[in-house]
Amino acid sequence: MSDLAAEAAALNHWLFDAALPLWWQQGGDRVRGGFHEAISLDGRPLPLPHRARVIARQAFSYCEAGRLGWHGPWREAERHALDYFRKHFISADATVVSVVDLDGKVGDPAFDLYNQAFALLAFASGHRTFGEAAGWRRHAVALRTSLEQSYAHPLGGFLEDRDGRLPQRSNPHMHLLESALAWLAIDDDPAWRRMADGATHGAERTGGDGAADRIRRPFWA
Repeated sequence: MSDLAAEAAALNHWLFDAALPLWWQQGGDRVRGGFHEAISLDGRPLPLPHRARVIARQAFSYCEAGRLGWHGPWREAERHALDYFRKHFISADATVVSVVDLDGKVGDPAFDLYNQAFALLAFASGHRTFGEAAGWRRHAVALRTSLEQSYAHPLGGFLEDRDGRLPQRSNPHMHLLESALAWLAIDDDPAWRRMADGATHGAERTGGDGAADRIRRPFWA
């Protein structure tokens, strides 16, 4: 076996036999729902407020685990994350709040573009796994519409928050592109192509470094 193949096998073993079981067995919050924010080095879940991006990433991660061939309860874990997310994080205008406290109440209602991107990615995972009846495409379309109507930047891309703070970051736009591409793979709605183009243009608008052929992460505009 080559060194590369051995490293890949070791990583696969760690993911399937250690990380995914640990995060479901110890990281899943069986009392409040969703997933714990962190696990200590001795394997104990830490009682911290829940961030939107963490719950959304867990939903995506377990969906991907199933796609990659993990035989553990990935559907149950994904549903556990998504159910909590739908119950606590989605606001009246379809955007996503930033933090939910341990009592289930919103701890930080702030709009953050980064969180919206990961919400769209989680919704795509939910639609891929559970189908149209689960309603994740409806949530995704509502969030996309809210972003386009209320947070579109006049020069391309999207605003960082409700106040249009600066500097803007290319990283949320990169994750919006990732999310739009995930939807394009499972939904033929051309609006996902429009969002992908907008996210790309938002990063290129003032974040591009033509001399070095790269995108800087924060940018002022």
